[in-house]
Amino acid sequence: MEKGIRVNVKYANTSSEIRSNLKERFGKESAPRAYELKKKITATRQEGNSVSTYYTRLKSLWDESHSIFFPCCSCNKCTCELGKKITAHLEKQKLYEFLMRLDSDFNVIRTHILATKPVPTLRTAYHMIAEDERQRAISLENQAVPEPTAFKAFQRRASYEELDWIDFFKQATQDEKWQNDMQQEIKALKKNETWTLEDLREGKRAIDSKWVHKTKFKSDGEVERYKARHIAKGCIQREGVDYHEKFVSVAKLVTVRTLLVVATKKVGSSINWMSTTHSYMEI
Repeated sequence: MEKGIRVNVKYANTSSEIRSNLKERFGKESAPRAYELKKKITATRQEGNSVSTYYTRLKSLWDESHSIFFPCCSCNKCTCELGKKITAHLEKQKLYEFLMRLDSDFNVIRTHILATKPVPTLRTAYHMIAEDERQRAISLENQAVPEPTAFKAFQRRASYEELDWIDFFKQATQDEKWQNDMQQEIKALKKNETWTLEDLREGKRAIDSKWVHKTKFKSDGEVERYKARHIAKGCIQREGVDYHEKFVSVAKLVTVRTLLVVATKKVGSSINWMSTTHSYMEI
């Protein structure tokens, strides 16, 4: 009982007095409230909620509506059981209201309930629908969800990406695809005389090398070739131990042109320009 209502009945001596007081205050029919409840009942739908949540919301509205304007027999002289028939009729109306606003997922079980003779009670229908909801939830948990076509294509591409980099030399040498390309790389290096074999001088440390493996793909994602390259690991050199000189900084071409133009105007002499597209450095 709310605090504001409890204050008005706290001095009553018996429970009968409390009931009479409350009936006098709230037992009268209120047309605006009855209209409001009917409107709420009509607007109440499942809308993705669980069956239990939907049924509980309707049940609270039905109970309040029943307490406001439901007529009751006070003479206890009815012999035709009209009161029971009215109650059964109202229960059936509640069943129809409950069924008609269920989500479309329950169309099959709803048709089954309405086709049953005699029509099940509201409580029985609720338990049938709740059981159907639980069975559907279990089926969805065990059912494999089909993957979209776009995601399948991504999975296929991702499986190829796993072949892009192989960090371990042993893993590459065990694969025939990589073996063939590594042999072609060695032949090309020998044919072009990229290196010559020399004895390591005393006090010097040889630069290490490694294999880099890359998978080339076509536009449709199909593997085009397996590319293996043998490169020097110059990153392990240390200044003062492996070398003493440093490479000069590279200037931007725009900056060089600007300086040349300024120098030409100040000196007043001509400058010969030579454009180089490729440059090579021997070590």
